[in-house]
Amino acid sequence: MKQARDAAEELSLLRREFSGWSFLISDRGRWWALRTGPHVVSEIVTDTAALLREQLQELHEVEQGR
Repeated sequence: MKQARDAAEELSLLRREFSGWSFLISDRGRWWALRTGPHVVSEIVTDTAALLREQLQELHEVEQGR
């Protein structure tokens, strides 16, 4: 139960940090970030929430031209 609660909290944090994205955890435990529109990257899939956040932050910096 704690693991599900931790995952729900992590999803909530990701949604607040990256409002242009939708998030889910697959039945195999993979973390997904998805977005629609004319973006070069519209999907990121990782094994952990931490890795997903890291990749989203890196992508955000690239898209902002930093």
